[in-house]
Amino acid sequence: MQHEIDEAQYTASGCNFCDTYMSRLNQINQVNKSGFQKDIAYRVKQNKGPNQEYDCVIGVSGGTDSSYLVDWAHEHRLNALLVHVDNGWNTELSTRNIELLSKGTGFPLVTVVLNWSNFRDIQKAFVEAGLKELEFATDHAIKFGVYQTAKKHGIKSILSGRNLVTEGILPEAWSYGPLDRKFLLSVCSRHGVSIDKSFPSQSLFSYLFDRITRRYQEYFPLNYVEQSSDEWKMKLEKKYGWKKYDQKHFESTWTKFYQGYWLPKRFGIDKRRAHLSVKLLRGEITRTNAIEQLNQPMLPTDYEHTELKYVAEKLNIPASELISFSCKGDTPVSEFRNNKVFFDLLHTPTYIAVRRFLLS
Repeated sequence: MQHEIDEAQYTASGCNFCDTYMSRLNQINQVNKSGFQKDIAYRVKQNKGPNQEYDCVIGVSGGTDSSYLVDWAHEHRLNALLVHVDNGWNTELSTRNIELLSKGTGFPLVTVVLNWSNFRDIQKAFVEAGLKELEFATDHAIKFGVYQTAKKHGIKSILSGRNLVTEGILPEAWSYGPLDRKFLLSVCSRHGVSIDKSFPSQSLFSYLFDRITRRYQEYFPLNYVEQSSDEWKMKLEKKYGWKKYDQKHFESTWTKFYQGYWLPKRFGIDKRRAHLSVKLLRGEITRTNAIEQLNQPMLPTDYEHTELKYVAEKLNIPASELISFSCKGDTPVSEFRNNKVFFDLLHTPTYIAVRRFLLS
């Protein structure tokens, strides 16, 4: 992971990313994974109120991680409410996969549909700003769309698909966390965009207050699943008729543009390096195989003349203009108002200890 990543440092065993990942993985491997999964399911059940219909809420995109999480909840006899945030960029395959999961598990599905004309303007603002964080608005809407649905239904347990199996390595410089409403508002206001009242969002302090006073708990059960992500896909295909995608996160046309075109072309970032590094460290692939995959193009050779044109048309800008935006330099998050200082504090041992005490 060292090549062209400022945060990377060589170590005796490889690099600091590898060392950190293996340290976290070794901690997880020391526990009884099967028992820990059962314990999570038990705690979710215990956290359910006496008059609540659902045990937990799960945000779904149709991608591998969230799809397997739905299956995990079903196998552990949890009654989950599925939430999908539709930002206007779903592929037909992702929509079908979500429907198959809902039907196959019997879990009801709530779809939060964003105001397209407003959301399009928000995304255009991020493109024009030249930020790496083109997915920020979507991730923000997903986070709070799921959270607000849980709040509406009185659900206190949120299952998250974040995990070390597929996403344990990611340089901080490659993205900025999606909770910062101040940053979102700053980017939009600089480009003359107002955020629609229906857009799922919440200030940092309101969010933290709710998390503590309403005693919400977030769980990450996929960290304790033994199988590889390839085995997850095979199980989903066999059990539900679910179909895999060309690349990780390509269930969305926008994410395909973002990861396959915008990041590599403008910033020289290929996220496959992080995803393949995880597989390499877990012994799922060899270094030779990883390099072979990296040498393969992420997108078809005619992408600029086909799918990119579609993206430009949806954004209501000329394709040539979108291509020109993709060829400019980096704009850091610090160019806009943000709450990064406060978010850094949330990762300190003191805050973590205080929050655990308040939730105990």
